[in-house]
Amino acid sequence: MNKLLFALFCASFGLSCHAQDVLITKDGDPIKVWGVEVSSTSVFYRENASENAPIKKISKESLLMVKYQNGEKYFFDNNKDLNVPSNSPQSVQDTGNFQVTVENLSSEAKAANEAAIAKVIILNSNIDSKNAKKKAAWATATYAVKHNSVLSNEDIEIFATTGSLSIDGKTKSAKWEKGGNCTPAIQFSVKNKTNKILFIDLGTTYFTTMGKVVSYYVPSSTTTTKGASRGASVNLGSVANAIGIGGAVGTLAGGINVGSGSNNSTVSTTYAQRVISVPPLSSIDLEAKYMFGNEDVEICKGAYLSHNLSSMHRSSTDYMPHVNFSKEVGIMLRGDQYRYTEESSPIQFNFIISYSDNESCASTKSLASYYYLYSLLGTDLPASTYLLTTQINIPKGYTALSNYIKVDNKDDKVSFPKQ
Repeated sequence: MNKLLFALFCASFGLSCHAQDVLITKDGDPIKVWGVEVSSTSVFYRENASENAPIKKISKESLLMVKYQNGEKYFFDNNKDLNVPSNSPQSVQDTGNFQVTVENLSSEAKAANEAAIAKVIILNSNIDSKNAKKKAAWATATYAVKHNSVLSNEDIEIFATTGSLSIDGKTKSAKWEKGGNCTPAIQFSVKNKTNKILFIDLGTTYFTTMGKVVSYYVPSSTTTTKGASRGASVNLGSVANAIGIGGAVGTLAGGINVGSGSNNSTVSTTYAQRVISVPPLSSIDLEAKYMFGNEDVEICKGAYLSHNLSSMHRSSTDYMPHVNFSKEVGIMLRGDQYRYTEESSPIQFNFIISYSDNESCASTKSLASYYYLYSLLGTDLPASTYLLTTQINIPKGYTALSNYIKVDNKDDKVSFPKQ
């Protein structure tokens, strides 16, 4: 009987059956299911792979999206009268958001994406061998792009630049400085490769770091406070478009607000509108974001961000990232280079952008790029001089994502991982 019912559902709704799919509720809860079928009001599924398993039903109004086993996603829009959806990329794009992945890029776009990833190069430098056995005072952190990132498709290309957001004693606004020294930050730029105007939906454009999600949409004027800023709540429907970032749906469902906690109150850039346009064949810079925040915080095990108390910066509110290598695991020496993999890297961050060729942004495409700490190189040189000398020979059109980190080498049980 169950087989007959399931066959009738497939025949009635004109949909194919999938292996294992995932339903995500509006509360951010994932439900692993099999054979998802969608009607105009309900979603039917089985709890296990057996064809004899009972068929269950759940209302579409309680669901955020369905992620099919082949990676394709369908976002439910309960404000519209949607009929039976197809799981093809084109139909998903026409009815909501289409997540662009490496797998669904055209051959031409895939080549462009590989070229864009290759433009993010790794810094290397030789340290004077006579100083090789001395303790490292600093380390240059270099970041790489994960292989499953999408930096380019047929419409846009994403560029990232590292620098700093620092504040001197005379201003309350954070100043973005490319390749700056303190309070590490990153700025993403978007290039429109087409001959038409494209529109970026800042409400579904995100930067995530240290498990926190920051939206680029600031719907109201920012109120300056010591540790956080106030803003309007993120609509959970918008959060669905950030799927692919670990924990994004569940985290935001818990009530993170735009500008609250992870979005620093001292950043002066405020977007008055949610949708911004990018003219044909031109680029736009998005607001720079703190890589680790701007307050004393643990970045990860053995790494932390703390206020810079040096005599040269007593009037500033700059923050310095630190890593510690204890004697137990071995201290860092000048010339030591520790390399990390995509999976093992202790520092990772992500960027997701949503855009459309229509100002309403009723249908959008989303590109996700993933970054990780690739290497730490120990040195004794002042970091500003070191970074300058290593970046002089970067070819035009290429970039190196890096910042400097203070090495502590304290006899502490808590140590940054070495590889």
